[in-house]
Amino acid sequence: MNITSKNLEERYKLIKVRKVSDDIEIVDLYQSEDEKTVYRMKLIFAYGKLFTSGDVGAFTFGGSICHIKTFFKGDKVNLGYWKEKVEASPRPILCEEIDVDKVVSLIKKRFEEYEIEYDDDDSKLETGFFCTIESNMYRAYDTVEEILKEHGVSDAWEVAGSIIDKARDWDGQYEYTCNVIQWVENNLEEWEKKYAV
Repeated sequence: MNITSKNLEERYKLIKVRKVSDDIEIVDLYQSEDEKTVYRMKLIFAYGKLFTSGDVGAFTFGGSICHIKTFFKGDKVNLGYWKEKVEASPRPILCEEIDVDKVVSLIKKRFEEYEIEYDDDDSKLETGFFCTIESNMYRAYDTVEEILKEHGVSDAWEVAGSIIDKARDWDGQYEYTCNVIQWVENNLEEWEKKYAV
């Protein structure tokens, strides 16, 4: 997902910033004055936490963040580290569906590392042991572990877990929300003066 500041500026043309108290600040983002029901998002900075809500679901970030209004500031969204700060999410932050092609690629890479011989005939991928891998992460894990065991990988359960984790994508709502949060925090000081209500 490639979201730029320009994309967000085009989407959220109406910005409102309200300082309720020293500990509470609210940022409302809307498409326009007339369109307050689509492309809307609310960020509430309160008591060391950040609560977001809107079209992409509701998230709560906390987890011992000292400076909540500057924590997400920067040039690069850090989904992996920020995931540790999520206290509530509408659904899993990492998708439960996996990219099967990526799993197969990771298994082959592991076979190369362990110098394991296997039949690499492309037609075999469609009819052989790789074709039994499903996109559901739980069923895929069992199949990958079985394939690894059959090929003599001693720590098959650990390797299978690593492969499955690497083949999972970030939830789109989480990724989008993190991009919006960073954009807001990068601009918040200026917006406090410009868009205060």
